[in-house]
Amino acid sequence: MTFEEMNVRAARREMIPDTLLPSERMAYMALCLLYELHGLGRLSREDGVRLKEGIRQELTEMQDRERKYIAAETTCRLLRQSDCPAAKALLHEIESIGE
Repeated sequence: MTFEEMNVRAARREMIPDTLLPSERMAYMALCLLYELHGLGRLSREDGVRLKEGIRQELTEMQDRERKYIAAETTCRLLRQSDCPAAKALLHEIESIGE
């Protein structure tokens, strides 16, 4: 789901879709909160626009981190399946980083 689609759905006060990734869920909930605060008169339109742009930027950064995490997890899964000694050594190095 694009940021604009999330924005429209949040403005309509639609329930959060079950299919969103964690970063998208957080952005969607933040957008819903912005619209609620604006509706209650607690947030000006200008502040809402500024905060919404911050949410968009944060979402982009979180999605980049998620993609890198998924790529790293896929790489480790493939290394575990390999019989290559160099792959096993690399996997051992990767797994020892957190120790």
